[in-house]
Amino acid sequence: MAVTWSKVIAFFIAVGYVTAALVLAPGPGPGIMVGAIMVPILALIWFPEYLGGSWTNRKKTVIGTYDEPAALQRPMRDSHPAVVVFMGWFFLVGLPPVVYLLMR
Repeated sequence: MAVTWSKVIAFFIAVGYVTAALVLAPGPGPGIMVGAIMVPILALIWFPEYLGGSWTNRKKTVIGTYDEPAALQRPMRDSHPAVVVFMGWFFLVGLPPVVYLLMR
C-alpha cells in the first residue's frame, strides 16, 4: 500500500471533522461519534483492494468471476478499487453537505 496525496488529504479532512466536532459540541460524545464514523470511511479510501475483494482465495474464471458452488447459481465479482475509493470520497466529502442542507 502506497501512501498517496489522496490518502493523506482524506486523513486530514477526517481529522478536521473530528476536531470541529470536539470544538463545537458541548461534550466529547459527538467528537467520539464522528471519529468512529470516520474510521470505516477512511478504510474505504486507504484499503480499496482489500475491501472491494471477496477476501477468499478462490479460483477466478476467464471473465473475472469466481468459480462458485452450484448452490449460489450466480457468479460473483470483486468491486473495482476505483469504485470503492469513489464511495469513500462520497461519504467523506459529498454526503456531509447533503446532510447539512437536509437538516436546515
